[in-house]
Amino acid sequence: MESGGRIDSSEELRFKFNGKSYTGFTGDTLASALSANGRFIRKVAGWGTAPKQAASRRYEHRFHHCDVLVVGAGPAGLAAALGAGRCGARVLLVDDQTEAGGYLLGSTIKIDKQPALSWVANTVDELDALPEVIRLSEASATGYYDQNFVTVLERQPDKDWVRERLWKVRARRVVLATGAIG
Repeated sequence: MESGGRIDSSEELRFKFNGKSYTGFTGDTLASALSANGRFIRKVAGWGTAPKQAASRRYEHRFHHCDVLVVGAGPAGLAAALGAGRCGARVLLVDDQTEAGGYLLGSTIKIDKQPALSWVANTVDELDALPEVIRLSEASATGYYDQNFVTVLERQPDKDWVRERLWKVRARRVVLATGAIG
């Protein structure tokens, strides 16, 4: 045990991992025991092989401050973002879908005396015209922390050379309008 640190090589143990039998020693970690048995963790975990060369596109991060962060661009999220944007608030609207509208995209209802799809298109056009509104599609709020600090992962940023962008957002107010399961 003196030369092996916490591993006691005098005491062999048998264990199973993913249905296969292996041997290890008392004090050994699972990763160390699998590696000693000729198994590579990436392969055992189903991760495949590690890339041999650097990615062709960058991973970027951005810090952002806003008055209102709206998560979800269905009818409630669009209305919240539009109301805040019309008042001059700095708004960040985040939605995980490729286009805004939520369930309205497949609906035949009317909103403000217009078909749902027209209302969505008009609302999105107005939001895009407001100078203090930023709209992110294919972006997910991944964490909501103390004092309205929210992380957002943007999967399809606006630049070809950026693969993903992690936004670190501090908002005065957060509106969670992520829809409902119907």
